[in-house]
Formats: sequence, C-alpha cells, structure tokens
Amino acid sequence: MINIVYVSKANVVFSKEGLKGLVATSARRNKQMGITGYLCFHNNRFFQYLEGEEDVVLAVMDKIRADSRHRILYECEEEEIDRRIFNNWSMKKLNEKELSKVGLETFIDQSMYFVNKNYYDKLRCDLYLRQQVRKTSLIPAIKVTRNIPAH
Repeated sequence: MINIVYVSKANVVFSKEGLKGLVATSARRNKQMGITGYLCFHNNRFFQYLEGEEDVVLAVMDKIRADSRHRILYECEEEEIDRRIFNNWSMKKLNEKELSKVGLETFIDQSMYFVNKNYYDKLRCDLYLRQQVRKTSLIPAIKVTRNIPAH
C-alpha cells in the first residue's frame, strides 16, 4: 500500500453544496476502490490525503491531476505504508473547526507561500505535510468515527 498527499488550488468557485457533492462522489468511488483518506478545503485550496493499494491510488491520482477544476500546487512523493491511518474514511471532509484543531489552514497557507516562492526543500516539505496528516489522525474528536455516507 501507499499514500499520497497533495495541495491544489481551485480553478472554479466551489459552493458548499458543490463541495458536498464532490466529497460524496469521491467517497462512493473511493469506497468501491478501497481507498481511504480525507480532504480539506481552505482559502480556495485543497489538501488531500489518499491511501490504498498502489495501482489504485496512482490511477486515482492520474484522474485528480487531469481534473480542470483545480491545479496541483504541490505533491508529496508516494510513500509505502504497512497499514492505513484512516481505515473508516472513504473520503472525510474536514470542516473549519476540525482544521483549526490541527492548525491545518495556517500550515497550508505557510507551506504554499514557500512553494510559490520556490524557496523550499522538497524533503522537508514532504515531511511536514506527512506530519500534519499524522497529527490530524490523533485528534479524538475527529478520529475515524465519522464519515460521509455513500449514497
């Protein structure tokens, strides 16, 4: 299994309903494909973490990269994993309160400043993004107990 983390910028305006639809569709598709992870949306940027079997995750990432509704700003190298971090989340969307608990919104803004200025160390940036994922997984209030229902 592998995981992938990326940050992208929306090319279109996403309403709350539009985001709910995107998450619900992703949750259904990911559940069928055996992919787990979560999605954040803040300041017109997406932060997404995906985990699952390598061939499946890479195929989904190819579709994500080709989606004209956003542009990938930064993508971590794939990382091999022994077990899933987010077993029960086919695609969890973190809300503003949950983002604040881990400081993810500030982290994304700061990270993208350095990436946009080409003033970053890829290894360090990958490490920080993955630390943020692990930090998110440890918060009891959002720990793998809730999920967007698949329709």
